[in-house]
Amino acid sequence: MTSLPSELAHWVEQTCDVGPIRDAVPLLGGRINQIWKLSTDGGAILLRGYPPTRSPYQIAFELKVLQHLHEAGVPVTAPLGPAKRSSLHEALGRQWVVLRFLPGVFLRRHEVTPDLRLQMLRLWVTMSAALKTFDSPFDPVKEPRMVRAQASRLRERLRELGPVGVERADQVDRLLHQVLTACSRTDLPQRVLHGDLRPQNFLHQGDEITGIIDFDDAHLGYRVFDVAQLVVYLGRNHGGHWSVSEALDVLRELRGYMQFTQAEWDVLPAAVGLQAIKRYAMRAEATPDDAMVLELPQGRLVERLEAGELEEFATGIRRLGTV
Repeated sequence: MTSLPSELAHWVEQTCDVGPIRDAVPLLGGRINQIWKLSTDGGAILLRGYPPTRSPYQIAFELKVLQHLHEAGVPVTAPLGPAKRSSLHEALGRQWVVLRFLPGVFLRRHEVTPDLRLQMLRLWVTMSAALKTFDSPFDPVKEPRMVRAQASRLRERLRELGPVGVERADQVDRLLHQVLTACSRTDLPQRVLHGDLRPQNFLHQGDEITGIIDFDDAHLGYRVFDVAQLVVYLGRNHGGHWSVSEALDVLRELRGYMQFTQAEWDVLPAAVGLQAIKRYAMRAEATPDDAMVLELPQGRLVERLEAGELEEFATGIRRLGTV
């Protein structure tokens, strides 16, 4: 066994009915999350350490969502045992929990085939339907308010990067102004959302999707914002670039497995614009090199949407919504 701290090994062996730990392999060892794959007589399990900024209450909410999905048959890394605060263990400045292991590896963006995309969409529809019966103690997250704050920080940084940065900041501002009103509607289906539906948060083995992971951003909100994330992440052509035609194909495929409300059809273009801004802001915050912020593909997508592609997408959606 590698360098799993003895305190954690002892806790797992004492509290989980899995037998002794035979091997421990770190899967993530960063500042935010720490995850170990543990091999035991009872099979493989995961040991996860949450960042200190996550409160026990937030963690318990995430674990209850995972347990709810597990009981509904959705392949997730659910807690091994009841999803309660008492299932957490505090050690080494973190809260730790033991999770069920899912087979598979992270799906990289360039590995997404049409068949894998269809499986991802079906899995999300199954997940979203299962969460319809989940009783969330939270009020819906105000997505427009959150993105507006992210966009404000992004614009301030861009305006320090010369004329090109100023123009990009203006593009962010114009696109945000274009989508905010529609995204502030409240007559939309509520659901606990995953919140981070990038391909890397789906597991696969070859040509089969085996699970969905990383529910750190799970929250109560409006279903259309998860749909918009899927459109932004999966509406890509063979060159890896977002395209209106591929984005509309994602919606056609989703429409085969779920029913959109008219309000969702109406809001979808704006929700996609909002998610594009959100992705750009988040990626820029993780990019220390100012020059690279102007070259990020997320920024170029914002530029294209503001220049007319969002209206082209909206026209396609209006046709889809009436077929």
